[in-house]
Amino acid sequence: MSTGAIVKSITRRGDTSFLISVEVTSNCGRETVEFAILDELYESLDLSYGDDVSDILPTLDAHSETTAAYMSACASFAYVPSSVKALYRKLIRKGFSKESSAQAIEIVYSRGFVDEGAIARRRAELMVSKLWGRSRIVRKLREEDFPDTIIKRVLSSLDEVDFAENCARVIEKKYSSLPRERKEREKMYASLIRLGYSTADIKEAILRLSFDE
Repeated sequence: MSTGAIVKSITRRGDTSFLISVEVTSNCGRETVEFAILDELYESLDLSYGDDVSDILPTLDAHSETTAAYMSACASFAYVPSSVKALYRKLIRKGFSKESSAQAIEIVYSRGFVDEGAIARRRAELMVSKLWGRSRIVRKLREEDFPDTIIKRVLSSLDEVDFAENCARVIEKKYSSLPRERKEREKMYASLIRLGYSTADIKEAILRLSFDE
C-alpha cells in the first residue's frame, strides 16, 4: 500500500505530452513511476515539482492510459484511415478501457486528425475504381461504421459516376459475348447484383455493349 507519492520531475515530451516522474513510497520501499500525459489532460492537473499526488494516482493512471490509447489511435489511423467507430473498436480490442478509448478518440477528433467525410469519399472512390456498384459501396461503408449522414453525402458526390458504363466494363472483362442460355444469364445478373449494380444499371450496360447476339 502506498504511503506517499511525490512529483520528482515534469519533462516536456515532444509537442503533445508531458512525462511526469513520481516517487511512490510504500511499506515495501520506494519506486519511481512515470506517467506520459497529453497536454489537454496535463493542464487539468496543475502539478508542480514536489507536489504530493497520493490522492490522484488513479487519475494519473487513467490519463496515462488515455495517452497510450491516443498514441495507438494515431498510429492506427496513419496506417489505415477509418471511421471513428471502427477506430474505437480497434482500441478496445487492443485492451484499452472504453473510457480511455472514447476520450482518446475525442482528443484525436478535436485536434483535427479525423475527417470522416474525406475518408469515406476516398474509400468510395477506391471502390468505384474497382468497378463496384452503388449498393455494394453503401454496404461496405456501413460495414466500416461510417454514419448514414456521411454516407448520404458521399453518394451525392458519386452522382456523376456512370455506373451503367462501369457495369458494361465488368461484363466485357468477364464475358467475350453475352450468355445465351437463361441459366447463364441469370448467373451473370446475380454476379452483377452482388457487385452492387442495380437492375437498371445492368440493362443499360447490356444495351451499350456491342456483343453479337
